[in-house]
Amino acid sequence: MNNKKLAAFTLVEALIGVIIMMIVIGGIALSIKMGIDMYGRAEAHSELINGMRFTLDSFNREISPMLDVTREVEILSTDISNIPSVSDDNHYIYLENGSLTHRSKSGDKILTGSEYIDRVAFSYPTDTKETGENYTLRMNLTAKHERYGDTEYNTTLEKAMYNLPSKRGDNGNILRFKYSELEVIAEHLRIYNLPMDISNTIGNKKGITATASYDLVINPTPDRNYKDVSLIEWFISGSIKAPEEITEEIPTEDNSDIGYWRLMTEKNGSEPLTGIEIDTKKDFYSKDNNGTTWKAGVLKYRITPMLADDNGEIVLTGTPVWGPFADIVSNTDGLWDRWSDNLLKNITDDPNYITRNDGVDIYTYPTAGTKIVRINPNNTNNASSIYANVQLDLLKNEREFSRNSKGNNGTAFTTITNYSLIVDAKIYDGSGYGIFINGRIFDTKAKKIKDNGYVFQYDNDRHSFLIRLFGNSIQAAGDNTEIEELGSNSKVQGLYGAFPESVSLGNMDKRNETTEYTPRAMQNASFRVPESLNTYYHTRKRMLFTILEYYMYTNDDSGKKEPHYIIRMRTLKNANDVFNRKTLSEQQEIRKKDPWLIGKDFYDSEPIWFGDFVGETPIKQDGAYHLPIKNYSTYNGETLKPAVPSPDTFTSDRRMNRYILRLLDANKSTENKPVEGYDVVRGFDMNIRKDLLRKWPNDYNSKNNSLDDIFASASKRYVGVRVWANSTATEGVHFYEINFAPGFTAEELKAIMPNGGCLYQVKDTFNIGDWNTMDESDKDYLFSWDSTHDSNLNKILKNNVSDGIGNEGNKIGILDIQHTYPLSDCDCSICFFSK
Repeated sequence: MNNKKLAAFTLVEALIGVIIMMIVIGGIALSIKMGIDMYGRAEAHSELINGMRFTLDSFNREISPMLDVTREVEILSTDISNIPSVSDDNHYIYLENGSLTHRSKSGDKILTGSEYIDRVAFSYPTDTKETGENYTLRMNLTAKHERYGDTEYNTTLEKAMYNLPSKRGDNGNILRFKYSELEVIAEHLRIYNLPMDISNTIGNKKGITATASYDLVINPTPDRNYKDVSLIEWFISGSIKAPEEITEEIPTEDNSDIGYWRLMTEKNGSEPLTGIEIDTKKDFYSKDNNGTTWKAGVLKYRITPMLADDNGEIVLTGTPVWGPFADIVSNTDGLWDRWSDNLLKNITDDPNYITRNDGVDIYTYPTAGTKIVRINPNNTNNASSIYANVQLDLLKNEREFSRNSKGNNGTAFTTITNYSLIVDAKIYDGSGYGIFINGRIFDTKAKKIKDNGYVFQYDNDRHSFLIRLFGNSIQAAGDNTEIEELGSNSKVQGLYGAFPESVSLGNMDKRNETTEYTPRAMQNASFRVPESLNTYYHTRKRMLFTILEYYMYTNDDSGKKEPHYIIRMRTLKNANDVFNRKTLSEQQEIRKKDPWLIGKDFYDSEPIWFGDFVGETPIKQDGAYHLPIKNYSTYNGETLKPAVPSPDTFTSDRRMNRYILRLLDANKSTENKPVEGYDVVRGFDMNIRKDLLRKWPNDYNSKNNSLDDIFASASKRYVGVRVWANSTATEGVHFYEINFAPGFTAEELKAIMPNGGCLYQVKDTFNIGDWNTMDESDKDYLFSWDSTHDSNLNKILKNNVSDGIGNEGNKIGILDIQHTYPLSDCDCSICFFSK
């Protein structure tokens, strides 16, 4: 039998095939499973994100509004079983059974979407310093899917607590806060100095009691009575324009307008000043690293409405609201007080205070309590100008001091034609400023002020001191033929009152030194100019101008309509620098004798003089003419033989009005030795009408009647400030004080007035009524007037008219009244009156 072999898989082959098939099918199944798993996880992740989104949305809609007004927040770390049932205004947020739960007296409510929340943690800084970081509540949430336990989603919610609630605890799993469904609002916020409403007012005198006033409105109307326990916090700032933002930066003159400082009950104390009233008689203490003391400033309060139940428990807190401001100023009534108050109120119809500007800001200097006037004209204007009328009642204290000083025979020689002006200022990024000196104004209501008079120029661009002439707001650039013999240079012709005719200043700043006074020429044994005059001119500086307006005698009194001027200026030390070197008793003694802080203790330089003053007569010795030296330097008592002018010039009619400045310069020569120097300055008559007519004959010749009016003896006199525009300046010039001080004493007037000069009487210059009809007691009350002594000021002059040679006094000329070296031998008027 023939068997045929059959074709088939062997057992091994079959097994291999099965294995391959199982691998393929398993791969397919695994791929399908992985795909299904990935889809499930993605869907779970999406569910977590959506759930978290719903949870956050629920929190923001339902919980956040309550947190905005809560008065109390506490973070607990405890088991949720310890959370009590709620019957008051307490609210709890916590995680229970996988859901974020809100418990209140209404019951428990699960926040929508929170069923995926697996963990919750709250955190809140315990620091109570009022910063955004310290009042930001954080809620950290972790969401986990029940089918995919390894799928998590984490997020953090940050909630700003605008109400600055009290807080306890910093980390935990339970948030407790207080909230009532009632709403309380503070309305009709005012400040009173009872019974007067002083809300948003300026110039309230220190010493008043400021009282906060408001109404509380509760919505909806409650079914029970509550007690008003609202929190009233007091703040201070340097500007009425300051934003309602709380700051703790150390207040300075540069930043006192950046916001409001919280007031404390004591210096560097921890207790805020609260309550419905604030006594302004005392100093104010702000919360900052220095615990700064404010003498005055802009007060404002912030009220947080609060209601309490019969047990005193606070049950409702509203949103804090800022009240109005009340500007508190020093309890003085000087020129600067009235002037800055007028500027701050922006009064435009007061002829006593005139402003034409585009860049004047007013704010409070914290430690002094005085107003700072910042003038920064924009580059489209020629200048910013402010003016103040020189009023006799503003000189009452100065007149009383003048009357009571030694040697004045009970006469008050300080008047509106003989006074001093203290100017405390600092140039920031402007070029400089000018001081308008007892000038006249044609029309106080004109858009462009028509000022006529002399302006003292303090300008870093020139590095010198000079006096300019202004007529109808225009600066004279030349044509001063009074000085034509000294050169035809237009800069020379644009100067008035003084000119250096002989200069030997060694290695010094050469800018304008041959035509004008320079700071280096004012050096003496105590004052030295820094190496950089830019530093000198940009340092805060006090200057003292003593201004004498007089007339020349005529039989018909017509000379009274043609005023002449003599002006003395010197720089003054910073008062704190002087007092820091004195004992308390010494400080008190100085303030008693010199309340203006302008006397010898505060001298910072030799004075400079302008006008037809009586100067020094040359002494002929060894066949040559010498000039005596009488200043505060080691050269005092010696004589000087200048290189120029010639001896013949000394014997001319003008020989008496020379001023000698002798110094040992602070700079060094190439051999590192001190450099000697001198400056012989010649004074020139400052006849304002003559100078105006000489410069602008066509403008003034047709208006002689107007000149007669504005230069009449009873016309209004103005002081003022000009700040020139600078396109790059942002701060301009800051003025800290412009105030009156006593004028020349009787002894000084006798020594410096030229031959034929006369003083204006008070009745000559009175311009606010009929002097002769005023009651004597009213004159005394308003102006410190004593008819026995004050009716004739010229009595100190020989035959009521100056003889130009000392008027039978023991001093002749400006050098005889200088402050001389050494102090023990000084017999100047200042030293004489203080001995």
